[in-house]
Amino acid sequence: MFKIIIIFVFILSFTINAEVVTKTTFKTVEGSGEGLSRSEAVNNALIEAISQLSGVYIKQEKFMNDLSIESSKGDYSSYQYNNKIKRITKGKADSYKIIEVNEFNGKYKIRVKVTNSKTKKYYKTPGLNNKNRRSIVVVPGNFILGSFNILGESKSFNEANINLSQELLNKITETRKFNVLDREESRAYINEKKVIQSEDAAKNEVLKLGKVLSADYILLTSIKNLEISKEKRNRYISNTNDSLNVSVTVQFKIITTATRQVKLSKTRSYNFEEIGNSNREIYYNILSKVSSEISTEIIENIYPLKIVKMNANEITINQGNLKLGSKYEVFELGEKIIDSYTKESLGRSEIKVGEAEIIRILPKYSIAKIIEGNASKNNILRSIVMKNKKDEFEKVGKESDVEINSNGGVVLPFD
Repeated sequence: MFKIIIIFVFILSFTINAEVVTKTTFKTVEGSGEGLSRSEAVNNALIEAISQLSGVYIKQEKFMNDLSIESSKGDYSSYQYNNKIKRITKGKADSYKIIEVNEFNGKYKIRVKVTNSKTKKYYKTPGLNNKNRRSIVVVPGNFILGSFNILGESKSFNEANINLSQELLNKITETRKFNVLDREESRAYINEKKVIQSEDAAKNEVLKLGKVLSADYILLTSIKNLEISKEKRNRYISNTNDSLNVSVTVQFKIITTATRQVKLSKTRSYNFEEIGNSNREIYYNILSKVSSEISTEIIENIYPLKIVKMNANEITINQGNLKLGSKYEVFELGEKIIDSYTKESLGRSEIKVGEAEIIRILPKYSIAKIIEGNASKNNILRSIVMKNKKDEFEKVGKESDVEINSNGGVVLPFD
């Protein structure tokens, strides 16, 4: 007769520098055996117990010859057994304990407990758990000859696309909804890897290697058009400077790394006014605004803003770094909508219940006040932007095509 008992023990040891986690697992197996002598009964019990361990096969004769020692209850005898068991089983078992002894008619019947312990160390990556989020890499468009004219200054297509991808990387990182991966600083990573592998580094530092993530999605961006013009004003009527009109057209698409399937492809045009003074300020403000628009569209269609807490007329939203004073429509989620042809989920119907305005922003969440209607926990929000100076607003983005689970998670429309 045998019994298998598996015990998992987690020993967490954190060092300030390397954050190394040590996990020890114990697997315990029981077995019984009979023999004319105590040592023979112990050997038979051990054979039965060890044979239940996964991946262990030993010949009885070899085991008997290797383990038979003088019958003893002393610690030295047990130590000899433990070392030999570990060697014969190649580490599958490392210690034993006699838990019951019976003697009858000149025979021994003994029950033993064999224990196998495994200790593993791994590096605990700092920050949020990357397993809870999808990984994305932002890549500028293909190399193209040519340049944009920024109020008399030339800016190459490639430099503009690189600058835009960097701004997008910043904006998407701020949302804290993706693992945003770096693919530009390879030399810095290689140099740091050499330091970790050097003799000067602590032994546990090497555990940091092998943690590189691959991207679930690739976001490709390309500026197709960038026009900036000045509008002359009648200086006899107004003392204000000439106004700036900016028109930008950007193409972006999301590709899955595994299949190279295009999951999202958009071309968007944006118009801005009064966005800076110097040419440099104007240029980078354009990229920042375009990046904000694109990241907002991507995030709101994948992870709609959600109310996570209510406090009287104020609500807490599960995203930080939103724009102070920006306004949102509040929606209650209705029934699921299924495409009758593909049988795929089209998301859920949305019922507008109110409007909210951002009154406080923090790195991880934002606070808004209800300015119209009402709201409840788990309602979602969609941005509305000023359409003209008469405070008319229009909704930005399309209806959600995500499925929100009961636990608050989402099923991405890409999947």
